[in-house]
Amino acid sequence: MRSVSRVHKGIASRAPSGHYGAGETQRRAVGYVRVSTDMQAMEGLSLEAQQSAIEGYCALHGIKLVRIYKDIMSGGKDQRPGLLEALDTLERSADVLIVLKFDRLSRSIMHFCEMYERYFKSGEKELVAIRESIRLDSALGRALISILLVFAQMEREATGERTREAIHHIRSSGYHFGKVPYGKKTIPAPDNPRMKVLVEDDEEQAVIAKLKTWALEGVGISEMANRLNTAGTPPPQGERWTKSLIYNLRLRLSHISPRPFNERPHTDAEVKVRIVE
Repeated sequence: MRSVSRVHKGIASRAPSGHYGAGETQRRAVGYVRVSTDMQAMEGLSLEAQQSAIEGYCALHGIKLVRIYKDIMSGGKDQRPGLLEALDTLERSADVLIVLKFDRLSRSIMHFCEMYERYFKSGEKELVAIRESIRLDSALGRALISILLVFAQMEREATGERTREAIHHIRSSGYHFGKVPYGKKTIPAPDNPRMKVLVEDDEEQAVIAKLKTWALEGVGISEMANRLNTAGTPPPQGERWTKSLIYNLRLRLSHISPRPFNERPHTDAEVKVRIVE
């Protein structure tokens, strides 16, 4: 009869079977975490919480975690730097891609199907979503993922609709939302301090008045930019005033009309006469 110590020793020397069953070599995983800019800590999905869950999962199942990649952007976007790096690492040096939830990976059905066909359909690479506990090596698992992605895409589109409706309501109520145009600044609304209204910015209005005066004097746009840069006047964006910046500003302020696009000063008949000549 074996002693208790020998039994414990045998168990301790046994390689962890993990989520995938016993194997001779330890599986390698790459993790991926993502948050949208407007949901850093909602529902426990912060980057730190996702990373901790992935690390704990790998430790529990005896999987070697190669690296965790992250993105801070919408799951509806296909081209995410962190995701592309995670998939590249998966192809080169890992066996498993681990996420906390499937919607962290993608909220687009078409995008997910493309990833599945390229990376996971052959079965050589595995995808694990910790919360859903669904694997892709069965028809049932793939069907359940499709259902989850339908609702994820619906929620993303519904969120966009709610956002647009909220912005429309704010603007239709006379308040400001969005980027502040040059020459203006925002202050709390007198009737609702939580909202903002636009008022004129005296310093920026003075710059706009200079541009109008210089234009009447026949000063060119390049010279306008030089004068403003020499005076150290802060531009609306960037570090220096440029020709395009001044042109677009004057265009938005209706100081000038748009340049003609794809127009010609002669008719077809005049062109024919010129060709004959």
